[in-house]
Formats: sequence, structure tokens, C-alpha cells
Amino acid sequence: MKWPWSARDSADLISVRENLERSTRLWMRAYPRRWRVTFGDDLVGVLEELTPPGVRRVPIREAAEIVRAGWALRLRERPSVWKWLGYRFLDRELPEQYRFWIIDDLLGPLSGLRVAVVNQMIVLPMFVFYWVLLPESFSGPVPVPFVVFYLATLAIVIFSGRKYQARKRWRRFIGTEPPLELQSRRYRNRHVGA
Repeated sequence: MKWPWSARDSADLISVRENLERSTRLWMRAYPRRWRVTFGDDLVGVLEELTPPGVRRVPIREAAEIVRAGWALRLRERPSVWKWLGYRFLDRELPEQYRFWIIDDLLGPLSGLRVAVVNQMIVLPMFVFYWVLLPESFSGPVPVPFVVFYLATLAIVIFSGRKYQARKRWRRFIGTEPPLELQSRRYRNRHVGA
């Protein structure tokens, strides 16, 4: 007896679905990570049902709609400019409605860069002010040790200070123990290995 489909057809169907799922998850990166973890499989399932058979990628209109909806969700959950400035520069607490945004901010891959940019926005005006008051001290080329110190400080803040700052903010604004991904390597090794 011959089956209506062959093994090759089923393998092609699986690869088509895998490609469609990969494409969907790529476009879903416009949504916050916690939303993708909670609802991502549902969106993938809906798109698999709605797309015609054999389609390997999300059609451009649906992809544009996914990105638009994801960015709209991010903007809706974001604090106003004044509240954001208070949170970022003055370490002010945000209202309860922005708790998810704070979690996304602290767990995001660019949180170290955001902290470094804020630190630079605080430090650089001091150098400009100093340059305006004492222009003769900056008349020659910038000393190499100053540039090395500046770049080393920036790198330290980005790479090592990120988790420390995130843990500190997590404890203050969320009120619980930070998740393992924000803990130091020593802490993770001690608690995961146990």
C-alpha cells in the first residue's frame, strides 16, 4: 500500500514549518522579551495556521504589522520623558505601572551601555565646563593617559558595572532578590551547582 505522502514530503513540510517559525521569531523581537516568552508560541501557532501551505517566511505585511504592534507595546509601557529622566539620572522610583518596563530595562542586553551613556552624560559636561573656564589647559593635544583612563572607565562601566547596577536597582525598585542572570558568576556557580 502506498501512502499519500512520502518521507521526503513530510521532511519538506517540517523544514517549511521550522523556517516559518524562525522567521516569525525574528520579527517578534520587536516585542519585549517577557512578552515573547509568554505569548510567543501562540503567535507562531496562529501564523502557521493563517499562512498558506509551503510559505517559508512571514509575508512582509504581516511582518510589518508584528513589528508595529511590538513597538507600540513597548511605547505604551514606557514611562514619560520626565519620569524616565528621574529614574535614569536621579535614581527616582517609578510608579507600580512601570514595573515590567523596569524589569525589561534591567534584563536587556544593552543595559550596560545605557548605564555608561548616562554616566558619560553626567561626566562630559564637567569637562566642557572645565574647558570653558581654563581653555589654556586644553590648548595642546589631549594627553594619552587621559584618553586611556576615559576609555578604560567606560569599558569597566559597560562590562563589569552592568550587573552590579542592575542588581542594585532590582533590589530597590522590584523589591526581590535579582534573578540568576544578574548575579555574579561566583553566586551562580554556588547556587546552580548546589
